[in-house]
Amino acid sequence: MFEGYMLGTRVPAQVTAAGMVILSVLGEEALNEWLVQHSLRAFTSFRISTKEQLRSELNRCRRQGWALSEQQLELNHRGIAVPLLDRNNEVHGAISITMPINQEASEDAVKRVLPVLQEAARGLRNLI
Repeated sequence: MFEGYMLGTRVPAQVTAAGMVILSVLGEEALNEWLVQHSLRAFTSFRISTKEQLRSELNRCRRQGWALSEQQLELNHRGIAVPLLDRNNEVHGAISITMPINQEASEDAVKRVLPVLQEAARGLRNLI
């Protein structure tokens, strides 16, 4: 089991909300190349264990415009992320928050946090 990480540590994209939202906007060829080059390392038992599951989750992220990662990197923590877009709708990164799960349901956390992240991303759009 993963026991935590230091700020700035590089971790696989598929275990973080920010990484997932960035992967979700890759074109098919770039995603196929990424999948060939990366294994789906498990940090917890809540991992996405197959490339087919990852593709499905990335399709969901692409459709809804945001990503949710639940306990994939660290137990009892969830992440929510939105893409950072420029004026031409090109993705330049993501803005995310990681928080303890506590007793809050996923849906409640998303309702509480997602609008704030989306507003922040919109506010940065003209600066990117």
